[in-house]
Amino acid sequence: MNRLPHNEIVALARQLPILQSMEKQEFIDWLVDSPRIYDAFRNFALEALSKGRTRFSAYMIRERVRWYTNIEYGGQFKISNNVTPYMSRLLALENPVLEKVFARKEVEREEMEPYTQASLFKHTPCHTS
Repeated sequence: MNRLPHNEIVALARQLPILQSMEKQEFIDWLVDSPRIYDAFRNFALEALSKGRTRFSAYMIRERVRWYTNIEYGGQFKISNNVTPYMSRLLALENPVLEKVFARKEVEREEMEPYTQASLFKHTPCHTS
C-alpha cells in the first residue's frame, strides 16, 4: 500500500469536516508536529488489517501507539484523546481500504455535509453488547 508523504497527509487533513476552524488548526498543528505518531497509528492499523481484522477501534490503535511510544520506544510523545477520531478519518482518506474498518461514532463537533468521500463521515452505530 502506497504511503503519502507527510506534507500530503497534512494537506489531506485540511479536507476533514471539522466545524470549529480553531479545532481544525489545532489538529493540523499537532499533525505537523507529530509525524511519528501518525505513522505509528497507520502502521498498527494496517498491521491489524493484514492479520484479518475487519473491524477495530481507533482507540485500540491509539492505546497501542501510546504503549509503543512510551514503553517500547521510550519516547515522550503525546497523543491526545481529542485527535483520535480525526486521525482515523484522515487515515481512511489516505487509505480507502480502511474506510469501513474503524468502528466510529459521530464526533460532536463534526459538520455532516457531503464530501468527495462522504461515507467516511457518516455515523456508524457502536454496538455495546
